[in-house]
Amino acid sequence: MAKLPTLSSQFIAVSGGMDLTTPPIVKMASDAIVAMNVQPKWGGGFTRIDGYECLDGKFVPSNMKYCGLSVLETVPDELKGKQFRINDTICYVLDVKEHLFVVAYYDRLSINVNETFFVEGSSFTLLVPPHYLTDDIEQHHKYQAMAIDIGIANVTAPNGDGNLLGVVELDDQVIVFRNTGDTCRVYISDEITGWKEANETYITQLSNITNIDSLLDNATLNVGNEDILCYSCNISPDNLSGFIVVDQYLEANSDIFLNGSRIATVSESHKVTLTKDLCWKFIYHNFYGGVDSNYAYGCNGSEAIEVRRDGIIIPIAIGNLGEPLYISEHKNHLFIGFRGGLLGHSQVGYPTKWSSFLGSEQFWLGSEITALTSLSGGVLLIGCRNKSLGLYGSTLDDWQLKQIASVGISPNTLQSLFIPVAISKNGIIRIDSTEQFGDFLANELDANQKLGNIINLNISYSASFPELNQVRFYSKNNVHICVMFLPDGTTRVTEFSYPQTLNGVWRTPYNCYFAFNDGRLYRNSDKINSFNGYPINWTVRLAYNHCGGPHIIKHWKYAEIQSTSSNYLTFKFQYSLDYNSAKQPNSVITQEQIRGSGGNWNESLWNEFLWSAESYSTPIIPLAGYSKNISFLFSGNSNYSPNFEITGFTLNYIIRRYQRV
Repeated sequence: MAKLPTLSSQFIAVSGGMDLTTPPIVKMASDAIVAMNVQPKWGGGFTRIDGYECLDGKFVPSNMKYCGLSVLETVPDELKGKQFRINDTICYVLDVKEHLFVVAYYDRLSINVNETFFVEGSSFTLLVPPHYLTDDIEQHHKYQAMAIDIGIANVTAPNGDGNLLGVVELDDQVIVFRNTGDTCRVYISDEITGWKEANETYITQLSNITNIDSLLDNATLNVGNEDILCYSCNISPDNLSGFIVVDQYLEANSDIFLNGSRIATVSESHKVTLTKDLCWKFIYHNFYGGVDSNYAYGCNGSEAIEVRRDGIIIPIAIGNLGEPLYISEHKNHLFIGFRGGLLGHSQVGYPTKWSSFLGSEQFWLGSEITALTSLSGGVLLIGCRNKSLGLYGSTLDDWQLKQIASVGISPNTLQSLFIPVAISKNGIIRIDSTEQFGDFLANELDANQKLGNIINLNISYSASFPELNQVRFYSKNNVHICVMFLPDGTTRVTEFSYPQTLNGVWRTPYNCYFAFNDGRLYRNSDKINSFNGYPINWTVRLAYNHCGGPHIIKHWKYAEIQSTSSNYLTFKFQYSLDYNSAKQPNSVITQEQIRGSGGNWNESLWNEFLWSAESYSTPIIPLAGYSKNISFLFSGNSNYSPNFEITGFTLNYIIRRYQRV
């Protein structure tokens, strides 16, 4: 009696990373050979890359919502696209049905049943409370995307021209830098107008100082009948002259008083101006120890500044040290790297004071500086063009420079998670501490062996995402790299691409901000399912899998995908055989569905529960054909679909015979 063929199964846990260099016959089936606009998931698998949105102080598009307003009266079609007010809230009509308005609004909408509202002069009476239209989940997502698009259209750029040149975030306030006329101006987010220009500050030169103890940072002084706020002061070594940064212009030869006593005379006063067209780099640190003194510090190749709330700019008196290119905090000193290989630091605890008589110092390094960051071991890492150095010690009395590596660091690529990571001529490297205390060693990452030439992209910016254990490298070629670091030191790498070319990336303690070519501010966000209204076109092609038998022909039966979504997702699926051989036809592209967010319902996630959804989706996809190996392709293209996870699959097949030559 003939024996029936047996069904074989193999489960593959998707790794969440790419492998572009290993020969196909030995490549792990868990790796991808294409992973575009997806990111590694902690624990394994892929999830879609974050979206981004433009914003200002008045509008954040992801805060836009929609609802259905069921009314007593018949709604005419011509009201679609109109605007009207309910109390103080502007409503935008997305769609109309017989007795229904579908409207978008910002943040919140308050209206009671039987309350009347007016649209284009016609009155309508609300029959039931505002509600989502969840009978069609996909239409629900489309309406939400339409609401976000309206928010995007309402976002404004700060006054000026050209791209944004810098972004600072202090608590809930965003401060941006943009060319306006012949200078770079500072603007702060505003709930009423979107943006408003920051108040100007003035550098006032002093002479005939009689009491230096009265000239303190943040002191209130008096000139004539006016109170003057002194943000910062710098006194020369002779204690007779210096300058202060104040909130208004002071006339020359005016006397400055404190508590009725004259303490100095004004020599001259001029407005603080910033050079146009230069891009800023910023760090954040609380040098002064107060609850409200966590400020930003930046440099742009011409000036160095301290940035306080409300866009208050305090110039840092670096004198004639040169062009400040890189900035960092270390041991409560402000360090700045200058063009020509000069490294300098401020007085300890006083970032705006750079007098060598009072503790400031400079070092010549013999190579152009390309990066600065303070390491957790108490060492300042100094990346140079041809080498990497470490500054050991705590003060100018015991500073000691040591070479860490003979390879340099590419500009704007040094980032730090639990280890420093950067791009060098040898690819992506990490700076590891050695067993000998205080010493470090530069090592290549395993990502170099798997990425091939992709690391030779024109990397211009980088940002760390500690909450995801990721570093992202951004390229002018518009192909960007996402690197996730695992506890064992290995990495998972994917690619992503934006529909617009980046002109700036700034990471704050809270968010990552972008600049494109329209002058608006953009923020990376997992709350939005699009690239500022553009669809996210994502693709994952897994490596060809021969199920441990590269010489055996298999009859493919079906695959069970391990996946989930935050709601309901439609994606495309296709498979190819024998390394996409011309002798093997590609399968037909099919539409598959993932449903998630079901299962457990408790007080922490009750509002996201779907009665009809599974807690984890396992769609079963029929397969066909005979071949030695098979590869799966997953893809999607949407500006409204929720995020998802693809973590593995079970492949079912029947072994047929050995390959005949």
